[in-house]
Amino acid sequence: MFQLNAPSPSGWDQIFNNVINIQQIFKDDGVQVAIVFFGKGLPMLLKTNTAYAERLKQAADKGVILAACQNSMRVQKVKSEDIFPFSTEVDSGVAELVRKQEAGWTYIKGGE
Repeated sequence: MFQLNAPSPSGWDQIFNNVINIQQIFKDDGVQVAIVFFGKGLPMLLKTNTAYAERLKQAADKGVILAACQNSMRVQKVKSEDIFPFSTEVDSGVAELVRKQEAGWTYIKGGE
């Protein structure tokens, strides 16, 4: 489970490299990867983010869960239709990180 709470471009390219590395190294273990986007990282999931649209779609196609924080969406006045259709939403980015860690997921901070 990665979290991204950094503005562009801080860590936005790096997170893709980290995800690809994790998927390659642990491919035989059936690794699941998720990224929670909140705060300053939420704009990465906006449909207007054409610079990263293809890379995000490729990640989603490879099974990476791309989750937008609804708390951040409310604060930033982002609606569900504003984010990429291949992403999902969670009620709270931080709470989702806690839930995943309690379920045995490993937490990795994304960004710089």
